[in-house]
Amino acid sequence: ESWFRAATPITELSDLRLGSRPAARMAGGGTRADGASDAGGRAAGESGIQALRAIPWVFAWTQARIDLPGWYGVGSALEDQRRRHGDRGLESLADLYVAWPFFRTLLDGTAASLARTDPGIARAHAELAAHVPGAERIAAAILDERARTIDLVLHVTRREHLLDASPADRRSIDLRAPYLDPLSGLQVRLLRRLRERPAEDAEAERLRRIVLTTVSGIAAGTRATG
Repeated sequence: ESWFRAATPITELSDLRLGSRPAARMAGGGTRADGASDAGGRAAGESGIQALRAIPWVFAWTQARIDLPGWYGVGSALEDQRRRHGDRGLESLADLYVAWPFFRTLLDGTAASLARTDPGIARAHAELAAHVPGAERIAAAILDERARTIDLVLHVTRREHLLDASPADRRSIDLRAPYLDPLSGLQVRLLRRLRERPAEDAEAERLRRIVLTTVSGIAAGTRATG
């Protein structure tokens, strides 16, 4: 939980009014009637990360260009299939990908999610959590799983690139990247500066507003709000 809070803008997201409900459920299952954030626990209420709603959970990972809920674990599952059944196990999945629309949709969705990730920006966000115990291990686990998942998804789908089946989506991502990537880099720098200042500091409030502007821009650039 501490790593997630530090590496993503989840705390700041609760100040962005993109939805009709608060980012988190209050302890006991309720929500504040005014939809306002709670001081000291904007994103997760008093019950910790378990209180976080699904949309801000996904949104925060998307902002960090990690998009973790869309692919994490798929690579390990495919690797387990290969460990149990050898290369023939992966080939059977490749045949299943062709024959079963549900499985094809699952892997195509995984590939699309991976295509939206950026390891360089993910590492920059991970550095925001460098003070959290075990931070290097957590970041390494995420990036290792990303590499594993890309490799095995490409193997099973028999493709060279993640979006070979969706060239229009690939071109769209490529066209947006020159604008989106600098905005992500700016968000990381602003988050670091914001978190170094006292919460009630006037400069902190100004930085928070700018961070929320980058959130809106990245949401538009990734076409994802959770």
